[in-house]
Amino acid sequence: MSQSPLRTPLEARAWLERHGVTATEWARANGFEPAVVYALLSGRTHGRRGHAHHAAVALGLKGGAPDGETPPLTSAAKTATTPKLEKASHANEPNSNFAGGPVMS
Repeated sequence: MSQSPLRTPLEARAWLERHGVTATEWARANGFEPAVVYALLSGRTHGRRGHAHHAAVALGLKGGAPDGETPPLTSAAKTATTPKLEKASHANEPNSNFAGGPVMS
């Protein structure tokens, strides 16, 4: 796996500037909130989790997970089972299309 060298926030800002792209334009084009990108570029956040982590990887501030490594939540989601909830049958209640009214047929 070939990985490019990581950038500092200052280098990432210079990279955007060299290409004539604002942080807001880059954020929107890559599906991130501009505030998250500005927080990364200013050093206010380090992108440890969630959207900030994904933006930091995309900016080159952090390395991504190794190829083929399964994310922790992906494996947990596959093994977890969700119990099915069954609706209780109420024989004496009228059926309705909206709250408080009977079904008109």
